[in-house]
Amino acid sequence: MGTVPAAIEPTHIHKVASEGFSLQVDAYEIGRPGYPQEGLAYALRELGLDKGLPKQAVDLAAGTGKLTRLLVSVPGLDVVAVEPNEAMIGGFKKVLPEVKILQGAAQQLPFDDSSVDAIFVGQGFHWFAHEAALVEIHRVLRPGGGLALLWNREDDGAPWAAELLQVFEPLSRGIPQYWTGDWVRVWEGDYAKKHFDAPDQDPRSRSRFFRHTTKVTRQQAWERILSRSYVASLAPEKQAEVKAQVNAVLERHGKNFLAPHAGADTSQELAEVPLRLEVFIARKRG
Repeated sequence: MGTVPAAIEPTHIHKVASEGFSLQVDAYEIGRPGYPQEGLAYALRELGLDKGLPKQAVDLAAGTGKLTRLLVSVPGLDVVAVEPNEAMIGGFKKVLPEVKILQGAAQQLPFDDSSVDAIFVGQGFHWFAHEAALVEIHRVLRPGGGLALLWNREDDGAPWAAELLQVFEPLSRGIPQYWTGDWVRVWEGDYAKKHFDAPDQDPRSRSRFFRHTTKVTRQQAWERILSRSYVASLAPEKQAEVKAQVNAVLERHGKNFLAPHAGADTSQELAEVPLRLEVFIARKRG
């Protein structure tokens, strides 16, 4: 499928992402939720990967392999992971030592032209939502190949989840984030409309949404927040302030947490976190 690329250009990786994700690999693995089978099945069907036929797939910006571990179980799918961050690659190898992972960026993919049937991006496309990345993605996809973008976000319909979002999301101002919706703009550009199956209407109309839940302890709830690059890269004193605010929210909504057994440590109490998964599909024309 290609060779390992030259050293990644520093401009290809956002400074906050590079620093933050390097600092909190363990928090990422502990705190980030997985993906619901219903959402993954939808993406596989849309990209024609549900027939069990041999196909080449890439998990781009794979992190510690939260999405990769699901993709490698799909019959017929030969999966290669790509990740720019060396620390994250180390975390990935601990969890999925048998899965091939290459260092690379969206603007510098280690694959030959027209060699890949599908590219998946879990929780990462907002970091490289610009034309240069689309050009490179288009280069490596085979004609008719496709791109699946997936994001999990806390469902703010739950009051306590909404309060937590209000604590940490304002800290990301000026930093590329999924929840701002800015990533959609690249799909409104001439390049996307010419080279991908971008409809004339709002590109977001191609998204499907799936509600699901995950159970977390109070500690895991904090690890999920700490795994965000802009929180991980905060100065220690500011990070401590954020943690105190998070703990205050969790205390106010303590009834949402259920102790796993009598006399258990309160840090191990479980809560069901409501999530909403967005799956966005685009296919290469030609």
